[in-house]
Amino acid sequence: ANQAQMARFESGLTDLYKRKSLYAEDPKAVEITDGVLYRAHIRIPAQVPVGRYTAETFLISKGRVLAVASRDVSIRKTGFDRMVARSAQRNGFLYGLVAVILSVGFGLAAGVAFRKD
Repeated sequence: ANQAQMARFESGLTDLYKRKSLYAEDPKAVEITDGVLYRAHIRIPAQVPVGRYTAETFLISKGRVLAVASRDVSIRKTGFDRMVARSAQRNGFLYGLVAVILSVGFGLAAGVAFRKD
């Protein structure tokens, strides 16, 4: 692949990730202290799958990479999402039964609420 094709591929991939809210550039998200240490505030979209990831940070100045750092990051569910996911994994039958009962209940309630007399 030549350099023009690679640039087009990178541009398309970046655009696709931006539209899916999986890629963003925010220079203000990085806070540098003492000229050496830094802290990055990163928003992680809800649709990112649970798992282990590697976060790579690049110090770029005038288009040149000056430094690279890498760190493992673990994404997991918390709060209500975690309770629902664990219930589905541990008690699949009961979870399915409750889901069906709730669906039928909400369907009946909507039918009553929006019934035309």
